[in-house]
Amino acid sequence: MVDLITIRVFSANLYTVGRIQLSLRTDYVEGTATTPVAYIEPFYLMPGYRQKGIARMIINKLLDRINPEKLFLIDSIGALVTAFMLGFVLVQFQNIFGVPKDILYILSLIALIYSIYSFVCYLKIKTTWRPFLKGIAIANLTYCLITIGLMISLHSQITYLGILYFSSEVIIILGLVILELKKAAKISGKKLALNDV
Repeated sequence: MVDLITIRVFSANLYTVGRIQLSLRTDYVEGTATTPVAYIEPFYLMPGYRQKGIARMIINKLLDRINPEKLFLIDSIGALVTAFMLGFVLVQFQNIFGVPKDILYILSLIALIYSIYSFVCYLKIKTTWRPFLKGIAIANLTYCLITIGLMISLHSQITYLGILYFSSEVIIILGLVILELKKAAKISGKKLALNDV
């Protein structure tokens, strides 16, 4: 596990009353089939400090501390792992997942293109992050919609394991999309509510 960001909230007498941690997990994470995974470790806020806007403040601090560069790196690594899983691992077990090899190869190619895009943004973009963050967020959202569409169109042949894999992938990617869009909105100074995403 690589600790990317940890935020602690202290009371006036310096007791920890809340904590959130974003990490890059390389070990098994329940509900995922691939690693590494950007993961928010269990968030905690002591009962006496709830309903006071502290949790929102902690989430906003987390968003402030995630720089776009880290988001592009996380996106790039995640897309590369997805490309590998789809193009090399799942095709070997195509019958277990119930998705034809040609579709797995196409999805793998899309993920590889996204990985290259994000890695180039990570290396080259230094100031104008916003349009590139929005671009990869929209691309990731499109990938999710394609994946959901494929699960629906292949409903008669996709197995429960295939549904579990692709559903987990969609959930993880949607979490990343939310982070990317929120960060893009913060960069522009526009407030973005969760229901705007």
